[in-house]
Amino acid sequence: MGKSRVLLTLTLVLGVSTAVMSSGATAAPKLTSATEASLINEDFSTAGSLQDFTVVCGGAWTSSDYVLTLPDPVSHSACTATADLLVANRTLSGAWGLTLRAATLPTLPGDDGFSVVFGYEDPTDYFYASFDQSRGADKSGVYRVRGPSPTLLAPFTSAMSGIIPGRYYDISLLSAGDSVTVQEDGSTLAILTDPSLGVSTRIGIA
Repeated sequence: MGKSRVLLTLTLVLGVSTAVMSSGATAAPKLTSATEASLINEDFSTAGSLQDFTVVCGGAWTSSDYVLTLPDPVSHSACTATADLLVANRTLSGAWGLTLRAATLPTLPGDDGFSVVFGYEDPTDYFYASFDQSRGADKSGVYRVRGPSPTLLAPFTSAMSGIIPGRYYDISLLSAGDSVTVQEDGSTLAILTDPSLGVSTRIGIA
């Protein structure tokens, strides 16, 4: 699905037991990390921060001034579910947690949103949590990509409103065994259980 521009103001710290993506700029207050050991530690202060990531599909991402941005998203690519997909090169295993602060730039027509990718194996096999202006079943929730089309596995709580372009949201994914809990601003939106989540994983953003 095509998305509007994504703006992430964050520092990336992926831990063995927790993975934390936290803000390092004045645009969004800094988040605290409880990480015991880090696997990746990038502050996105320069373009060199992207060296630990791979653009799997879609447009190029930029890194500067503690901001990771997707300036020119595409509507269609080889990744049919998430047209713009950036994945961390490092593989995680065991229990982990990921927290990021993200916002969309309301500059394109249509719904604005972003997705957090996990359980990534290849462009045709991964999970993603989609955060959209709409909380409709075809827009927001946890999806599994296996082949050309995504399947909705866990819709987000309908009482939660969709995202507002330009506002920052604190998103958390917490993994324990074969379950992943998705939270937005401290509220649980979905809990997904799948046997494939209990093994090694890669994470990303789309």
